[in-house]
Amino acid sequence: MPDPLALPVAGGWVVKYPWERLPLSMNDRLHPMAKAKKTAAVRKAAAVAFAGVPAQERVRVEMIWWVNTRHRRDAENCVATLKPWCDGLVDAGLVPDDTPEWMVKIMPEIRYAREVEAHVEFRVTYCVNRVS
Repeated sequence: MPDPLALPVAGGWVVKYPWERLPLSMNDRLHPMAKAKKTAAVRKAAAVAFAGVPAQERVRVEMIWWVNTRHRRDAENCVATLKPWCDGLVDAGLVPDDTPEWMVKIMPEIRYAREVEAHVEFRVTYCVNRVS
């Protein structure tokens, strides 16, 4: 399966990954090399998705993990996947850095829908108010 690309939507882009489980979690107890490999893969996924998308002044990034079971999940654990994904946006040249001056990161959400196939969705939208 080819890597998903950023699909234009009103005010930005959406990228969906068929990840039933997050590639990285704050609860992971991985060997450092295994963690580095997964981190690099997530970062590359974002860079590939946004390759060729024009640079922006500032963006807002949202992560939604759609699940179809009611297992207990902690939204803070999603940050381990969000962080390298945002680094990948920088690698793609979308913004110069992932600091608040260039990027607003929204706390990840976990949404339940019984009929949905589990996946992770990233929404990147234009953000006109730049912090100095």
